Amino acid sequence: MRRETGLRWAFVAVWLLCGVAVSPAVAAPRDGAVLKVGDQKGAERALMTAAGALDNLPYHIEWDIFASAQALLEALNAGAIDTGGVGDGPFLFAYAARSPIKVVAVYHSKVGDSVAIVVPKNSAIHNAADLRGHTIGTTRG
Repeated sequence: MRRETGLRWAFVAVWLLCGVAVSPAVAAPRDGAVLKVGDQKGAERALMTAAGALDNLPYHIEWDIFASAQALLEALNAGAIDTGGVGDGPFLFAYAARSPIKVVAVYHSKVGDSVAIVVPKNSAIHNAADLRGHTIGTTRG
């Protein structure tokens, strides 16, 4: 494996921990190449900088900051960025809209820490499978 490919995969491995959507047009960076990365409010860049994952890369990263996943995914779909991290909901809306993007990673969090199903006290709904045939409400952003 060439050194630049190895470093690229090291970058991707760190990025995979964050949950990532990528454009189908992303190719291995070469010397002088620019990888355009979408970031929500600078969080991913801060984490990767603190971890040293961005040190000595053989290519330049151009960071674009977005206020929401929806805007990041729109930029990805338009080809304005090459990759970016988003959550499950925004990705599913983009996927359902037939956006030509791909997920290259998913990470698991402890159930109950970030997502909940809110139902009346005597509801027959106890898990996600019980939602089949029902209407739910969620945000797009």
